Amino acid sequence: MDIHKPKRWHGLREFLKEYLIIVVGVLTALAAEQAVEWLHHRHQVEDAETRIIPEARENLMNAYERIMGTYCTQGRVRELRDALLQPGPAWKAAPYTHTQAPQPIVIGKANTIAGAFALSPMPLVAQGPIRTWPDTAWATAISDGVSMYMKPERARDYTQLFGYFQRLRDYQTAERQTMAELSTLAFDRTLSASERNRYLDLLSRLNYAEISMDNASAAAIARADAAGIRIRKVDFDKQIALWRDIPQLKGCLQIQPVPLAGD
Repeated sequence: MDIHKPKRWHGLREFLKEYLIIVVGVLTALAAEQAVEWLHHRHQVEDAETRIIPEARENLMNAYERIMGTYCTQGRVRELRDALLQPGPAWKAAPYTHTQAPQPIVIGKANTIAGAFALSPMPLVAQGPIRTWPDTAWATAISDGVSMYMKPERARDYTQLFGYFQRLRDYQTAERQTMAELSTLAFDRTLSASERNRYLDLLSRLNYAEISMDNASAAAIARADAAGIRIRKVDFDKQIALWRDIPQLKGCLQIQPVPLAGD
């Protein structure tokens, strides 16, 4: 068997030539590998954003709903406040009025919660929209490390925007808990001075949660607009038509200007 021994370099020039070939080959391989990796990460980011943006738009619609209905929620707080400030121990039942016929709860169907409270033996005395504020797509992008491959300003946009949505979720939880504590005002009863003060304190908590939701909603919409993320006009028009048919909103529904996307 013939064994070909490596040739000796004849001078520095030949050595540098061989060295340059090796270096160029290695650099080319590394560049190709990085290009493939960059394309892969770019695809991951694009795929993640196709799920993040619809979630953001859904939350923006929910945020706009809070702003649009603020006259309804704040009006109810004022009604209960004025009633609690009346003299005397007697309390006249003040359940939240549902002019719609109660509807059975259907799993997976939206907007059935009002029917659930209408059927409840302990109805709420105040009401507001209950939304889920989804963030699965953004949370997945973070946990999978995809957010690290986004442009820094884009990742910052999503971080701030979904931070607002988390605040809205937290404020909504506080709002629901306070409404539940107020539910005993749905029945005729006798209230002591200390009980009236306690209910006024609860109303203050409710008022704070609702105002905080309004402010966070406005901030989220403004932040999203700056990032080029807007509610689609077709979705906006469809939702407005649905809201106009809700009897509880008639007379207090306030349509506000909001940035819209044409697509």
